[in-house]
Amino acid sequence: MGHVATLMDYSRFNYVAQPEDHIPPEDLIPRIGPYDIWATHWGYAPIPGAKTPDEEKPTLDKWAREQDDKPYLRFSTEHANGTDPGENTEAVGDADAVYSTGMGMKNLARVMKTLIPATTAEPLEPYDRLSEVYGRVLSQWTLEMGHVAVIVGGVESQDKHPNQPGPQFWPTPRDKQIAAVKYLNDNAFKTPTFLINTKLVELFEPDGELARIRNAQTSVLNRLLQDQRIQRMIELQALDPGQAYSPAAFLSDVRQGIWSEIAAPSVTIDAYRRNLQDAFIEDYSTKINERTAGMEEMRALLRADLMALNGQLTAAIPKSGNAETRAHLLAAKDEIARALDPKYPITAETAAPAGGRGGIGAWWTSPEGPQMLDCWPDYIITATSGPIYH
Repeated sequence: MGHVATLMDYSRFNYVAQPEDHIPPEDLIPRIGPYDIWATHWGYAPIPGAKTPDEEKPTLDKWAREQDDKPYLRFSTEHANGTDPGENTEAVGDADAVYSTGMGMKNLARVMKTLIPATTAEPLEPYDRLSEVYGRVLSQWTLEMGHVAVIVGGVESQDKHPNQPGPQFWPTPRDKQIAAVKYLNDNAFKTPTFLINTKLVELFEPDGELARIRNAQTSVLNRLLQDQRIQRMIELQALDPGQAYSPAAFLSDVRQGIWSEIAAPSVTIDAYRRNLQDAFIEDYSTKINERTAGMEEMRALLRADLMALNGQLTAAIPKSGNAETRAHLLAAKDEIARALDPKYPITAETAAPAGGRGGIGAWWTSPEGPQMLDCWPDYIITATSGPIYH
């Protein structure tokens, strides 16, 4: 049957299969699947004796009922509008996207080990192919992690007519949503070190790796924190408080995963995580300060979550393990203050006392944003560079 039910799923290769499965290479790419054959039959098979479209309906309905017992014959549900985690394109095994993505990550790790020899076999050609394929690896990582993100706040579905029992739409079980957030915290938001290879990157660019990883992680984070997703979770909780994954718990779980370092006895945060944490605050700030009608409760939840983070940062600053971490935590507090009150000024008084190892100097505001003086002049640089991959 192949690895997907239809060619229209656009699942170009089986990223779940492992070497020990011994699947022949020709079976790792999609083929005409059971849905394609079934849908063609439904649309074009003659119905003897039916002289009008209405006379065809009982037979067509009988054929359509095969979907009840064979989920792989369900293509999509009208009005689902992207809420069903089982309707991902380019997905393999989206009935359990956490497991499937875990298998996919094993394969991407294997691919990373082969990139240089696979793309540099022609010694007189430039490194363009290596750069392109590495970008494709990051894009595939983002795609597969996105399949996990849509589990959260998901509403599963089956297209039905009034003569079929049961609902067309029902929420994804809470435990599956919680497991999805845990997977993302442990695998997408912790720095994906297997994607970072200094010997590889230095062959085709002088810098930009921080930006590449930030773009990939931020893409997943933004998908997870979509306005529509949070709004849907608010509604699902209102409809069934006992079974829903509450949006407040969801936001707290994501925050504690992304900012896990600040709970440690000594706080040290590397550059990759600092980048992601900055993106987290930026996303919250945008949502809070876009005064979109109907989003009031979402903004209230985000404000409360930022206030909780602000208290954690206050406690974490004295435990900073190095100058970069301390500067990051102080800047994060300033950005939270700006998000909660856009008129909030960044001043020297809001920063920690200057001087000494681990201290920081004064701040000043330039057209490019807050700048730090004195102790670490390299931190005046605020721009990032490097290609952006979507």
